[in-house]
Amino acid sequence: MRSTCRPLLLLVCLFVLGALPARAQTIKGLNVSTPLALSGSFGFLLGDPAMGRTPALEFEAGIGGYKLMAGVHNLNTNISTSIRASYLHTWLEPVDLKTNQSYLGIELQAGVGPLIGSVGGYGRVSGDDESWIATFGIGLRF
Repeated sequence: MRSTCRPLLLLVCLFVLGALPARAQTIKGLNVSTPLALSGSFGFLLGDPAMGRTPALEFEAGIGGYKLMAGVHNLNTNISTSIRASYLHTWLEPVDLKTNQSYLGIELQAGVGPLIGSVGGYGRVSGDDESWIATFGIGLRF
């Protein structure tokens, strides 16, 4: 599974990036979370945020691993929420997990202004560490 999962994810990401509309808004941020520890994120809101709900694609990389997330982002005045499907892979120094573990899951995010919080639930798809994990994080968006 591991050998086919990464190339498939890469192809999906390249397809989505190639299809980005000219009006896509970027997402940038710094986060502190489990298991990534300190991380940076970059992504796109693929529709018009003024309409309230828009598709979102985001990549987050940190000391403990990386996440690829795709989902729906809602923005109402100064409050934002999102629900995203996520692929998480650990590397270097993850918090409370072994390296080279892969997980699939759902992540919920909510924010006020530039502050954002997240919580997620993930099931392991490769590796030999915990079968199920919960993630928590806080961050700043620019």
